[in-house]
Formats: sequence, structure tokens, C-alpha cells
Amino acid sequence: MDDYAYINDNTSIPNINYGIISLTEDYRCPFLDRDNLCTLQKKSGEGGLSNVCALYPRYYNLVDGVYEESLSLACIEAAETLLLGETLETIKVNRGPKRDVIFQNIKTQAQDATYSAMCHLYDFRKLVFELLKSEKHTFDEKLGMLMNFHEHVEGMDDDRLKTALASYDFTCNKMTIGIDETLHGKLIDFLKIVGASGH
Repeated sequence: MDDYAYINDNTSIPNINYGIISLTEDYRCPFLDRDNLCTLQKKSGEGGLSNVCALYPRYYNLVDGVYEESLSLACIEAAETLLLGETLETIKVNRGPKRDVIFQNIKTQAQDATYSAMCHLYDFRKLVFELLKSEKHTFDEKLGMLMNFHEHVEGMDDDRLKTALASYDFTCNKMTIGIDETLHGKLIDFLKIVGASGH
């Protein structure tokens, strides 16, 4: 623990990012044994795990009073399911998170919303989900169209955003991109904003 774990002084969400575990030189968790099993869980059970380890790849938001359980795109299986054309759907379940790990509490109708795009969250989701479900486009085309869409609406005021969301046509703005780390990171951040990462 002394060698690899430390308190994260820069977190804005203490119950999520209270601490950080550094990876080893070969990019492995230092607490994995030779069989890739967690030594902390072996010794202390699930209660000894951090929130991230206990819940990964799941994370939770509270949207208009409803818990949403999503999958992180850091998980290869989740990313492939979402971006390679597998069935994408929202499923209602009667459970909340096992731990106090709400990442965001989003109120789309809040009068004091500091980020006006959140008021249009459901419209964003409808457009993005329709594209991700489509079988007409390749993986690379979907990424390109999402990037183009993101750049098109980024920074728009409320009125322009309403118009764009009501009339945007992905197929008329088709763009294929070569994927590099910068573009991939921007796309993942956008999908997290709209909550499309693995619903």
C-alpha cells in the first residue's frame, strides 16, 4: 500500500476518486497475483475493495431522481458492445448502487443548470442511440459522425442547440476518421456526457 496507493488531493468527487493506485512498470495492478486474482479481495473479501474495483466496469448517475447504471468504455467488452453494433437498449432495474458512488446528480429541468446542454440530455441520447443502433454504417463511420456532431454542437447557445438537435442528420454529415488517442478520448468524453456509455 505504501508503495502504490496514495490520496488523490485533486478530486472533486471524494467518494469516487478519494485515492489512486499506481500501476506497476508492466501496467498491472500491484495487488494482482500471478493468476490475475486480487490479493486484497482474497484477504478481506469484497468489503476490502475500493469503490472502483468493487463496481468496475459499472458506474452510477442519478438523472431526474432515477438511478442509472452504466458501463465504462474502459472495459473492452462494453466498448465492443456499444460501438460494434450489438443490441443497445436501456433496461429498467429495481436496484440502486451497492455503495455511495453517485458520479453525477443530473436534473434536466433545474432552473439553475450551469450546463444548459443537460436540459437537452434526452434529445442528445435519442440521436446518439439511433446512430449507434444503426447497421447502415461501419464502426469507423459511426465514430466519425459522432465526432462531427460533437464539434458541430459544442459551445452552442440554448436556441441554436434546440434547432440542431431537432434537425441534425448524421448521414448528411458523414465523415470517416482514422482513430488516434486524442480523437478517441474526445469521443469517450462526449459519450460519458450523454450517458451513452453502455446503458
